[in-house]
This record gives sequence, C-alpha cells and structure tokens, in this order.
Amino acid sequence: MATNRQNELIQPGDYSLDVLNIWTSDGSIVDVRQMVTTVELYSSMYTQGMSGQITIKDGLGIDQQFGLHGNEYIELEFSVPTIEENISYFGAITEIKDRSRSIGDRGQIYVLSFVSLEYYLSTQTKLRKTYSNLTITDIIGNIYFEHLNVPARSKSLTVLDPTFGSHSVCLPNLSPYNAIEWLCTKAQSSRYRSSSNYVFFENPDGFVLSSLDELALLSPVRQYKFGFEVDSPTDRNVEESFNNLLAYRVIRELNTVRDSERGVYSGTRLYYDSVIRKTGVDYYDYFESYDNFIHLNGDEGNSRSEILSFQTNKSQIGSNHDVYYTTASKNFGAFDNRTSSMTSDEFSLGHNSYKHQYGSSSGIRLTAQAHGDTRRKLGQVVNLQLPSMTPVSDDGTESHKYLSANYMIVSLSHVLTIGGTGKKSAYTMDMELATDTYGSPFDRSVL
Repeated sequence: MATNRQNELIQPGDYSLDVLNIWTSDGSIVDVRQMVTTVELYSSMYTQGMSGQITIKDGLGIDQQFGLHGNEYIELEFSVPTIEENISYFGAITEIKDRSRSIGDRGQIYVLSFVSLEYYLSTQTKLRKTYSNLTITDIIGNIYFEHLNVPARSKSLTVLDPTFGSHSVCLPNLSPYNAIEWLCTKAQSSRYRSSSNYVFFENPDGFVLSSLDELALLSPVRQYKFGFEVDSPTDRNVEESFNNLLAYRVIRELNTVRDSERGVYSGTRLYYDSVIRKTGVDYYDYFESYDNFIHLNGDEGNSRSEILSFQTNKSQIGSNHDVYYTTASKNFGAFDNRTSSMTSDEFSLGHNSYKHQYGSSSGIRLTAQAHGDTRRKLGQVVNLQLPSMTPVSDDGTESHKYLSANYMIVSLSHVLTIGGTGKKSAYTMDMELATDTYGSPFDRSVL
C-alpha cells in the first residue's frame, strides 16, 4: 500500500527503502537493507520481463548461513516522500556474480541478479497450442492468464488498443513470452487500421498490450528541462524539483544509409499466396504513408505538410523501392475472413519502418537521467526541453529547436544508491527515450 507523505519535506533524490527481503530456499526471510550499496530495477519495451540487481556488502556471511546459491526470491518496495505511489516488486534471484574481497575489507561484495516471476516461469514453459478464429488480443490474454501469470502474485493485463480481425494460430513449441512477441508482430489495430505496431511490456503494477500509435497519443506526463533546479525545496515547490534533467546524451540521430538498408524509408515485398496461387508485389514509401501513423510531435488528423518533421528532408528516397527487399508467403486464415494474414500482411513494410523508429536501430534516441520518481513507467510520454547553443532569438526561445520534443519512455532504470561514510544516498532514474519526429518541422521549401 502506498504511504501518504504529502506533508513531508524532501530534497530531490530522497527515498525510503521500505522493504528489501531475500526469501531463501529454506524458508527464511532475510532483511538485507543494512547490507546493500545499490539497488537497480530495470524494464524495457523490447526486453522480456523486468529485471534488476542488488549489490551486497556482506560482513556476516549470510551466503553461507542461508545457503544463497541463486535460486531464491527477492521482495522490494521503495517510496518517495510527497509521492503517494510507491513501487513494489517480487522476483526470482537467478545468479550470484562479481564476488570479490580485498585485503583489509571487513566483508565480501557480490551482486544478486533477479528477474520477474512471469519471465522466470516463461523460460520453463513451452506452448503447443492451436487457437481458432480468435482476435490476437484474446489469444495473448489466454496465454498470459493461463501460462504466464503467477496466481500467487497476480498482475493485471491492460489492453490499451484491442486488435482487429480473427485468426487461426498454431504455436509450435514457443515459450509464452516468445509466442506473445510473435503475435505482436502480426497484430493490426482496430483503431489505426493502416498501422500495425504492437508492444507487450511489464511495469511494476502490471502488463500492457498496446499499439505504438495509441501510446503516441498519450499526453506528456512531465516536462523535463536540463539545468533546471529548485535551490531550496519547500512544500510548495518540491514537485518542481522533479522537472530537473540531471544529464542527457543523444545516442542516435539520422543515418540515411543505415536506415535505407533497413527499409525505414522505402521497400518492396514479393509475396506468393498459396491459397489462390497468385504472386504479387507491395511497395512502401514512408513519406506517402506518413499520415497512416500517429506521431509523437504532431496532431492526429493533421496533413503531411503541417506536421512532417521526420529526420530527413530528402523525401524522394521514399521512392527507391529496390533498396530494401523482403519475400513472404501469403494466405488467409482458416475461415477465409480476409483479415490480415498471420504470415504476412499488406502493412508489414510499414510495421517494419515504424517500429524501427522506436526500436534500437533507427529514429532519434537519447538517454536521460533525472531525480527518482516512482510514477514514471514504460510507455509514458515526456516532454524534453534541451538547451540551444545558438544566441537567444527575439522571441526568447532558448530550447533546442529540433531535439526539444515529446519522447516515449522505452526503457527505464530505477537506481537507489545507499550512502555510507562520506556518501549521500540518492534515487535517480535512467530513462531511454525515443521519438519518430523532431520537435519542429523542417522548412517546407526544401522538401
């Protein structure tokens, strides 16, 4: 349960480590809060399950007393004064690593790595099932509740955007997580019919299934500004201290050669329909299909000329269809309902392009560090105001024209540093942020 700390005064980065227990294989519950030096809880939209690690400085030999060997459970809960929403987590310890000790040390140091129970269960389960005439939303829901969910510590599954169409699916010896990931690549949105870009990920309070389009429509939950700091937090401005961006690093920007090779701008798909014995060709042009997708820095329904702010001003590269080729067999479902195929569909090239922009290989991506906030979760949208290095304009604009924009949180690390002699405890967040567009459009005359 969250604790009401609204009236407590804090400094940015303050936190309360309320619970940190190890559940040993002999049934003991060991409180290790006085032994840890760091705690990290990590989640990503493109990595299965949540994971993390704790670093322990052990001067009592609890590894021997309780037989720690990497097959235990961990219980974690932490909170921030003034914020009612805490983070609670229960996972499976999978290994002990980096064990070390030096002459003169009073104890040994080692790291315990852990993963979510759902992921732990998924690695030990294989599905050999057939689903007939069901939506992908229903199939994923069945996999989650029947094969992935841990009844003792049930987490909710939130579907933000139901899928379109019915399908017949055979899952040949796939783990639950891998089956869901595969189904996400075939899912088509019921709301954004020209787009098909689904993600399935875990937050501390549950799992989320959504199209990227639906997430891109979310309003920013916070505006971060680099260099902004509240000198003396009070009960009136303590919330403002969470707006401060401590550091940032742009890790990827435009690379037209790399992106062209991956089919981000254009492509060709050759297919063979084994049911009606027909071959065909599909072409993809990013710039012609721009309005088919929801963009983080544009309004839904606006025309291309109003919101086009993709990372290149050379729109003609969208017609270079021979840059990227893919082949696929194409056939309709067992009930011939003429919805998108489970093996390939007419949106597959657009799916490839759009997901690349929020994934690990294209688009604009940066890492940012901020004061810890238990309210931040994967899939949320935040606005970044990054400094401009040009002289201040007449209108007083000081933010970077293009990099100051809305970004989606695609990975997130909550990091608790436990202070010792001469060190201060601190709670920080490392966010990986992605966007498919710059914050401001390019000059229309160069397109």
